[in-house]
Amino acid sequence: MKKRLEALWCALFRVNKNATGYTWPICRILLCLLSYWLLTVVNGSRPMSTPRAVVFVLLIVLTWGLFYGVICALVEINIVRKHRRSPKTRQPVSGREKAAGKPFSLEQLAALAEENDIVELRLLHGSRTVTAGSSSDYTPQKGFFDKRYYVGSKEMETIDDFRRALEPYAPGSTVTVLTIDGVKPQ
Repeated sequence: MKKRLEALWCALFRVNKNATGYTWPICRILLCLLSYWLLTVVNGSRPMSTPRAVVFVLLIVLTWGLFYGVICALVEINIVRKHRRSPKTRQPVSGREKAAGKPFSLEQLAALAEENDIVELRLLHGSRTVTAGSSSDYTPQKGFFDKRYYVGSKEMETIDDFRRALEPYAPGSTVTVLTIDGVKPQ
């Protein structure tokens, strides 16, 4: 019985910092609001043999507890929202992954993006990664068309703009490339 109560307490009143979905926090909010409604409506509608002061104090304590449960659920929803919004530029890199990277010059990266209609490069910037590359549309009649270049969430139309966008990530005109289209560079 004690373990069940402890599990219920943890499920309702602790914030899961690794939450990935909205379902459980929303269910917690609904459960707390339903419990509050049951406490107030059911308590006020039938006569009790307990003194009103005891019921009033108990109601206040439970209300604050349920309010705390709603706050925890709202914090968890905010955590999920931030996790879903964080771009690929915020992915931490392990030491082994850093060691597997290969240095490329800005000219090599620009040439690679210009030669390939679709390519994705994962670049090391400090202890995080930045995604860069080129993308195109394709139809069997036209082939590849409408080529664009990107660095992080910025999109460019020309290779010169792409080179300029890469410069902040390349101290000394070289960048460590972790993957090219998901494969480690050779």
